Amino acid sequence: MERKHVLIIVLAVILLALAAGGTWLGITARDRAARQQAGEERANTLELARGYMERQEYERAMELLDRLLLKDPKDQEASALLDEIIRRKQAAALESKQQELAAMQRQQAQLQAGLQELGSSLKEKPPQERAAVVVAPKQVPEDASAKERERLKKINSLMAQGVQKLNDEQYAAARKLFGEVLELDPDNAQANAYSGKAWFDENPENPANVQAAVDSSTRAARKDPSLWLPHSTLGQIYENAKNYDNAIQEYKEASRLKPDDYYLLYSLGKVQYYARRYSDALQSFDSSIHLRSDFPQAHFRRGQTLIRLGETPKAIGAFSQAVKIKRDYAEAHYTLGTLYNETGEISKAVEAFRQAVSYDSSNPVFLRGLGTALSARGDYAQAERYLDNALRLDPANAVTNYNLAIVKINLKKYEEALPFAQKAVERQPDSGPYVYTLGEAYDKQGRNDDAIRRYKEAAALDAKYVPPLINLGRIYDDSGLYDEALGYLTQAVKQAPDSFEVNNNLGNVYLHKSLYQDAVRHYRKAINLKLDAAATRYNLGLAYQELGQADEAQVTFTELIKISSTYWDAYHQLALILIKKGDKPGAKALLENLLAKNPNYAKKDEVKSLLAKL
Repeated sequence: MERKHVLIIVLAVILLALAAGGTWLGITARDRAARQQAGEERANTLELARGYMERQEYERAMELLDRLLLKDPKDQEASALLDEIIRRKQAAALESKQQELAAMQRQQAQLQAGLQELGSSLKEKPPQERAAVVVAPKQVPEDASAKERERLKKINSLMAQGVQKLNDEQYAAARKLFGEVLELDPDNAQANAYSGKAWFDENPENPANVQAAVDSSTRAARKDPSLWLPHSTLGQIYENAKNYDNAIQEYKEASRLKPDDYYLLYSLGKVQYYARRYSDALQSFDSSIHLRSDFPQAHFRRGQTLIRLGETPKAIGAFSQAVKIKRDYAEAHYTLGTLYNETGEISKAVEAFRQAVSYDSSNPVFLRGLGTALSARGDYAQAERYLDNALRLDPANAVTNYNLAIVKINLKKYEEALPFAQKAVERQPDSGPYVYTLGEAYDKQGRNDDAIRRYKEAAALDAKYVPPLINLGRIYDDSGLYDEALGYLTQAVKQAPDSFEVNNNLGNVYLHKSLYQDAVRHYRKAINLKLDAAATRYNLGLAYQELGQADEAQVTFTELIKISSTYWDAYHQLALILIKKGDKPGAKALLENLLAKNPNYAKKDEVKSLLAKL
């Protein structure tokens, strides 16, 4: 009986073990299937990330790889691919930035010119809501006689009527009333002060009015040094005459006597700005804003002053405040556009210029600013439209003609670009960029002789201006005149040693002159400046081949295929290197892949001939 129990127990243990083993086997199978599925998902994710990378959708590719690395931080393949994507993204950003900077360099000068043009054209009027001029009545002494009382009462009445006429802009009537006051009281300082204001406000451009205003205001200040008005009028007169030192002196005195007047401080800030006393001007505008924070002109002028002081971010804040207070402040929107353009925030610049145009679509400066910013952003079709509108309003403007020529060239409308480039040069023949753009218009039409002449002229106008030197080097190189090309590109590299175009073109010339070591040096520098420059990598590979450096050439062509999978000549050259190294299977695979991907390859007959021998 005991033996039966033992046997049963043993059988039970065996059955349990078998059951457990079956369970374990089932778990193992499921784990294997799960791992296989995870491996397939990983492979698919990597392939998808590579596809996004090739289409330059870097953010989507990086997001996929981040997920893989979260699951397995030691996934070397995913990590290596992520590094490659980051490198490509940085290269693309660098190229974009270089293109943007090149566009900005060509356009910054005209935007600043437009800003100066705008600033000089501003004709400001005092705000309509500014308080009317008031008069302090003469005090009647208690011991005055009846006759004296009557005289003072009449003076006060005439003064009140005169000031009312002055506020109503009835200047002649106001002066007549002030004249009657002076007949009753020849030493009346206030009557002189208001007469001076009436003379100047009536016609500030008439010398007779100005002289009468000076005489009356000077008498008033001499008779009563506590009056602020004559100093304000004299400040306006000196400001109008651009005698800023005297204007500053008078406005300062007026502000001292009437410290709660925001507009006097604003006027003081303006003449300090005109006199290039920018720190003083900033203080005056700040004081004006302290007294009245919703005065948009003070914020605008404060912004202009901050520009002069090199405080661009603060200037942007000042102009932003101006348009916040006065939404239709077109000049402030325009100036914001120029500042955003300067900081490289092209989209913000475009929006600011759009606002300026929306509030004043008849201003060619605003239209030109918008067109220029759109051009810098690469939106040439829209830029063309706004620049056309600007030219209709101001057809002789050199800057607009120049910008429109650039836009037409970028739109490949080379014949249309030519007359605008010619007009710009006609209006401003000493401008290197203008003459260069005319040369570019000729160049794009294949008129090499005209292009060379204009490029040389542009280079002579500005020895530090690199673009004409680059293009002269290219044209002479394409024409087989390598020494001439080398001369211009050697000048260019001294001015711009870190230019991709200069180093790339120098590499080309040295390659054509069989100076392969020099070609390698410049190609390598060019690639460091622009990592995805496919043609430059291809030429570098050719230079390595000519130097007999097969390993370096192989690496270069292999990297090129990774960067540009449709650069068919790289497959061909890499196959030739593998054949020389005796790797016939590798060469055969490459050439078959080439014909499979591009059956119409230009050198397919040569490829087929090679395949027949492998």
